[in-house]
Amino acid sequence: MNEPAVLGFKLASSPQSVLFIPNISMRFLKRKLYWVLGLCACTLTLLLGHFSPFSAAYSPQPVQPTLQPLIAWGTQTFGGDGRKGRDGANGRNGTSGQETQIRLTGSPMTVDVAGSSGTSGQDGQLGENAYGCDHSAQPTHNLTGADGGRGGRGGNGGRGGDGGKVWIYYAQSAQLKALTLNNAGGQGGQAGLGAPGGYGCGCVDTAWQVNYCEWQRYRKQRGVADAPWIKDKTKTYPCTGSQRIDHKRHHPTLDKGNSQWAYRWEYGGVYKTEHFHCTGGAAGKDGQDGQAGREGRYGQVVMVPREDIPQEKVQYYAPLEQLMGQQVDLVKNIWTEKSGLRSQLHPNSKVPDTYTYLDSTARLNYRIDWNAPKSPTELEVSDTKIGATIQVQNNQGQLDFELPGTLEYQLKQQDPLTVMTITGGFSPNRVQSFRIDEEASQRQVGQLVLVDDGDVRSLLQNTKLKVTCLSKQSASGLKTDTYQVRHSVELRVPPIGRSSDGVGVDKNVYTLNVQPFFSAWLKPGYDIQYQVKVEQTTKSNAVYTQTQTANLPVPLS
Repeated sequence: MNEPAVLGFKLASSPQSVLFIPNISMRFLKRKLYWVLGLCACTLTLLLGHFSPFSAAYSPQPVQPTLQPLIAWGTQTFGGDGRKGRDGANGRNGTSGQETQIRLTGSPMTVDVAGSSGTSGQDGQLGENAYGCDHSAQPTHNLTGADGGRGGRGGNGGRGGDGGKVWIYYAQSAQLKALTLNNAGGQGGQAGLGAPGGYGCGCVDTAWQVNYCEWQRYRKQRGVADAPWIKDKTKTYPCTGSQRIDHKRHHPTLDKGNSQWAYRWEYGGVYKTEHFHCTGGAAGKDGQDGQAGREGRYGQVVMVPREDIPQEKVQYYAPLEQLMGQQVDLVKNIWTEKSGLRSQLHPNSKVPDTYTYLDSTARLNYRIDWNAPKSPTELEVSDTKIGATIQVQNNQGQLDFELPGTLEYQLKQQDPLTVMTITGGFSPNRVQSFRIDEEASQRQVGQLVLVDDGDVRSLLQNTKLKVTCLSKQSASGLKTDTYQVRHSVELRVPPIGRSSDGVGVDKNVYTLNVQPFFSAWLKPGYDIQYQVKVEQTTKSNAVYTQTQTANLPVPLS
């Protein structure tokens, strides 16, 4: 008769083993297969998650064991963080005072155009306490409680409204004392208060220790007489250190054994002791108080020592042919900034000390006369817009004329009339008309040919030509990818007579001999670029500039 498999437990203090003998069946083999698969999964988890070996205490009683890990899983947080309290709403801004005109008669008068006050900001709401703070007592890992929510921020106070702008018309300064005026800015709203933060989760125990007991498994070959029990496995589980209690509550899982081996477990007592702690969650931070609203500004005060303000006409422009011989009247009010307003009004007034004062009114006239040898049509300037604007300097009005710099003129003052007489000139379309004739310039190295399509040399004070040589090769032959500035020279061309050395003028064609100036770079195969800046100064001292560029490489031979 075949001997069945033997499986059992043995207390360390007991000489006898309690044996359990199961029947071998397909169910047994399936369970063994599941056990192997589970062992593989646990091994993989240990490698990836840094698990410690699992251990437990066994009891011979047929009760369902509760297993816990041997080593703590670091620190675990219990509970959920409280939510942040809602911020308080900002206060509303005050409204500005209405713009008002006041005409004084000498009778007492009170005018209130102050800005309204801003409203207060709302207080923030309390931060919520942490929730779900229940936790198991003395687990095999450290604990940290969830934090309380932050308190809501207080809302900002609303800004005070600005005082209204006031226009004061009066005939005599004594009338000002009868006016009580308030155009102060409104008060800013109070700041909302920040709310306290919520409470964090607290700990049941701040520190504890957990014992771990060792169990040894022994096995014996079935069917062999006097076969010895051989130790083949050790497991460690959390325990109390009391053998009787640990056998009842903390014992290893029952091994079923197989047809060849019988098993038993022996209690080895406390193997080691681990210490753990709990840190309570932090209280939420208190919300910040809001900011008080800014006080509104005083309104502007404008003092007009007359019944009304003259209508302004500060500039007038028109085509030259239309404007000739016509008198143009311009008007501009001259304002000044003064201080001492509070001493001029009733003492109960709430006003700024500075004010704007209508000091005077400039009334200027001008006329454009023509006294040139040719008509505006012949000079091609009849449609050119010209005119003047009144500018204020040192509290005085003066005319600022605007016309093309190519026209020549004379000014004559006949108070209050200013007469501008145009004595000559030419169309502004004829300046800035130079171009480089590249084809002609390539006929000889070091020669630049310019053409003035406007042909205005004799009509100018002078013409200045600034020629700059750029090259990709240095004087010693080092080459770069871009053109580099090498040298510049300035040449002057008077209206008539002989020009600067190196410049030949034939009607509107200017031939520049730049070889002496740039010879170090005018070598065969060199990449050369010329930049020519033309500066034309008219007889009215207006300056017109333009720049022309041409690439003129030096031939290899």
